[in-house]
Amino acid sequence: MENIKENGNHPVCVIHPEKSFREIIKQHICEKGFECHCYGGNDGFFQDFDGDQAGVLITPAQTRDGFDNEIKQIKQTCPGFQVIALADNASVEEAVELMRKGAFGVVEPSKFDQQLFKELENAFEQIGCYSKLADLTPTEKVVLGHLLEGMGNKQIARKMHRSVRTIEDHRANIMKKMEAANVVDLVKKALAFGYCDL
Repeated sequence: MENIKENGNHPVCVIHPEKSFREIIKQHICEKGFECHCYGGNDGFFQDFDGDQAGVLITPAQTRDGFDNEIKQIKQTCPGFQVIALADNASVEEAVELMRKGAFGVVEPSKFDQQLFKELENAFEQIGCYSKLADLTPTEKVVLGHLLEGMGNKQIARKMHRSVRTIEDHRANIMKKMEAANVVDLVKKALAFGYCDL
């Protein structure tokens, strides 16, 4: 956890309707040295944060439809935020379904002290990946998108009306910024975050 605190200044945000729960979880998070903001609903969060910021958002998965709509809005408005869903007694199947919907992790509210900080650690690792993706130039993002589609340098060069050498240079810059050992590693890192055009 020490590395996370040093790497970041990225906030942990909590959306929960119960004030007492917000106070308890904020105390635990702040005791670990994290910046924490709590909200009773989505509106306050979206007023304070936008697409240029990264962090972790903890929010309850109360209903399937409600969570679907909420996480879509979060991913569209604040793509740099990783979402940890709070779910009571979630089965393995339910947890997997929540993650397929876009949640980074699932934590039971009654056991959040045991589970939460491991999920936070993993989420902040993903934020590091987001920061690397955000550092790419617009052209590098286009090249990366084509690489993720399985296109080779010559195909990308034809598609973008550039020379193969230019595409090779862009690809080398992408690999360096993403700290990727090879193209397979690059693809894994990009997809681990759920890469989309940033």
